[in-house]
Amino acid sequence: MPYKNPEDAKKNKRKYYLENKDKLKEKSRQYYYENRNKIIANVKKYQEEHKEEREKYFKEWCKMNKRESDKRYLSTEKGKLAHRKANAKRKRNLKFEPLFANPFPNDIDMDYHHINNLITIPIPRKLHRLNYGNNHREKCNELIMDLYGINIDNILRGD
Repeated sequence: MPYKNPEDAKKNKRKYYLENKDKLKEKSRQYYYENRNKIIANVKKYQEEHKEEREKYFKEWCKMNKRESDKRYLSTEKGKLAHRKANAKRKRNLKFEPLFANPFPNDIDMDYHHINNLITIPIPRKLHRLNYGNNHREKCNELIMDLYGINIDNILRGD
């Protein structure tokens, strides 16, 4: 029965959906199960035919939403760590393998110091930045030996 008022049609459609939710979901699952290969082929065909449009849409969406999502992610501990790893890899071709987890409380700002081009060790940011300049790695490695009581030379040799 056609409705003259679109709002009534919308309400009745919603009511029907809520009353028959499980039946409709099962019907949809059954249709997908019986026509899976055809559906996948149609999706691939659509994606191939509209590749440029989809790429353009995705780029625009990223431009519009990038700043907000980046701010949220980069403010988390996981995001900060990922940012540091990416910078180390991009700027100086360093790998990022922490030797152990951060032993300090979360309220202390941390940096991960590279004891070589692969292995990193967490140290407080203030201590790490005290030793910038010439021989940074050697100075920080000595600091790490004093701070943690470990011999970095033995670690690097594999002793």
